[in-house]
Amino acid sequence: MKSKQKTRIIQGCLEQADPDAIKNIAIFLEEEDPPVIWMAIEALGTLPISEKIKSILLPLTENSEEEIRFSFV
Repeated sequence: MKSKQKTRIIQGCLEQADPDAIKNIAIFLEEEDPPVIWMAIEALGTLPISEKIKSILLPLTENSEEEIRFSFV
């Protein structure tokens, strides 16, 4: 699946306001494509802050990509 398709899926999860949106978006944080990871981070950032979102984003502070890691500092 191409990056554009993945970002459309992420956007669709937000628009549908599905109860599983957090879980469905978090899957894309495991991608190797930085633009897809960024889109997922931004999407999660638009949702109301919760412990679930914090626990999903916290491991990204140790991501191998410097830009992703330092976005949480």
